[in-house]
Amino acid sequence: MYTLLTELLGYIIKWNEEYDFVLSDVLEYNNWVIYNIYDIIFFLYFLYVYWLSINSKSIRNFIRIAGIVVIIASLINLFTSDFRIRFQMITYFTGAFMLIICIVLYFRHLRSKNGSWFIQTNLLSWLSIGILIFLAGYIPIIVLGHFNIVSGEDYQIIRRIHLMLILIMNGCFIVGFIRVSRKSIN
Repeated sequence: MYTLLTELLGYIIKWNEEYDFVLSDVLEYNNWVIYNIYDIIFFLYFLYVYWLSINSKSIRNFIRIAGIVVIIASLINLFTSDFRIRFQMITYFTGAFMLIICIVLYFRHLRSKNGSWFIQTNLLSWLSIGILIFLAGYIPIIVLGHFNIVSGEDYQIIRRIHLMLILIMNGCFIVGFIRVSRKSIN
C-alpha cells in the first residue's frame, strides 16, 4: 500500500502544478524527495522482514549490520547529494546490494530448512523473487541513466523495460498473496 501511495503522490506532484510538494520555485515539480524517503523505508523494512523470517543467529547478525550500513549510507548521501532534488544513489545501491544478499541468504536458509529454495505457498518466497528480478533489472537502468548513456528512442526502450520490471515485481507480489497458505500467515 505504501508503494502504491508513493507512486500516486509522485505522479500527482509531477503532472499537477497545484500539488507542488516542495515549497521552492527551484524545486517545482520535483518529486525526488518522496522517492528518496521511500527507498530508505523500503530497504530497511525488507531487511527487518528477513531478520524476522530467518532464525539463524549469524544471518540475523549480518542483516542487523546491513541495516546499519544502509542507515550510514543514507547519512553519507545527505552530504554528497541534495536529498530534495537528486536521486540518492549511494543509499539506493547500498540498500539494493544488502537486500540482494539477504534474499540469497533467505533462499539458502529455506533450502537448508525445507529442502527447497522456493516454496510456492510462502509469501516471502514470492516477494523475494519479485524484488530480486526488479533490482537485477533496475540497477543497470540507474547506471545507464546516471551516466547519460541512453537518450531518445533508447530512453523509451529503457522506460518500457523499467515498467515491465515493475509489472513483474507486482505480479509476483499478487501471485504470492493469492497462493499464500493460511497456515503460513498464522
